[in-house]
Amino acid sequence: MIDPVEVERYRLSEAENQRIFRERIVPDLLEGRTPQETPTVVFLVGQPGAGKSKVTEMVATALNRHGGFADIDSDLYKPYHPTYDALMAQDDTLMAAYTRADGRAWMAQAEEYVRSYGLHAIIQETSQNAQAVEDKMRAYRQSGARIEGLFMGVPKALSDQGIVNRYFEQLADRG
Repeated sequence: MIDPVEVERYRLSEAENQRIFRERIVPDLLEGRTPQETPTVVFLVGQPGAGKSKVTEMVATALNRHGGFADIDSDLYKPYHPTYDALMAQDDTLMAAYTRADGRAWMAQAEEYVRSYGLHAIIQETSQNAQAVEDKMRAYRQSGARIEGLFMGVPKALSDQGIVNRYFEQLADRG
């Protein structure tokens, strides 16, 4: 059981969260892409383990030929949390719960950055909240982006296998 007090203990202050975004995430993951007059934002929507990361690789090839893109996936931001390495060493299964709030805040800041600078983007969504996905699509559309959606559905067994595979890949990559 995840203890809410422990979750809050790992939550960064708003100022620290924004500092990490500005000083580390922007230079590493967002700068260097070419602003577009009409950026394309591709939403990959599917349950965890559906294969969104593999589809991202295919879509990335096209967007990289046209100025690059921002990959908006909360998993990319978690390693920027100051306690990420310690959490992974202590109990990797709790790392996601302890870094979730900051990861979501960084994802929201990244999305605002993408809209502000008119960048191509690929956004991975699990669609646990359809209204939230719709609202995001509208925000990008209102910022002048062209929206594309790829919706993925796979059998539960394949999804479960994908989740397990990704877990072990991340464990090998990040410790």
